[in-house]
Amino acid sequence: MATSGVQRSGEPGSVRHTGGPARFTVERHGGSTPHLELRLDLGGRPVSWLVADGPRFEPGDKRLALRGDDQPLRDAAHVWDAGMLENRGAEPLEDGLARGRLTLWFGGARFAGAFSLVRTPTGGQEQWLLKKEPDDGVPG
Repeated sequence: MATSGVQRSGEPGSVRHTGGPARFTVERHGGSTPHLELRLDLGGRPVSWLVADGPRFEPGDKRLALRGDDQPLRDAAHVWDAGMLENRGAEPLEDGLARGRLTLWFGGARFAGAFSLVRTPTGGQEQWLLKKEPDDGVPG
C-alpha cells in the first residue's frame, strides 16, 4: 500500500521511498546514552545520524551528529517525529551528502524548521554538526 510516496518493503517494519516527497523520521533511543536517531530518505537511499541530547531550536545552536547505520525508514515503536523533508540547498541532496553539507527544511510536528548538517574533518567515525538555521521570518 503506497501513501505519500512511501511504501512498505519486504523487510518487516520498513518503508521505502517511491518517488514522492522526501521524508524523515526521528526515533528516540534510551539506555545508558539516550539519543535521537535522525533518518532521511534521500531519493530511495536511507541515511541516518545519531544526535545526542536531540536537536536544539534556537538559530545557531549546534549538536554533534554521528553517522549511523543506513537502514530503511521504519514504522518503529519509538518514533518521536516524522514528516516531509525539503531540500533548501543549491544542489541535489545526494551531491550535498557527498560534499558534506545538507541544508534542509523539516516538516514534522516536533522537529520542524530549517537545519543544516555539515560534515566535520575527523579521522574516526564520520562526524557532522546538526545546526539550527534561521527560519523564514526569524532573525538569526
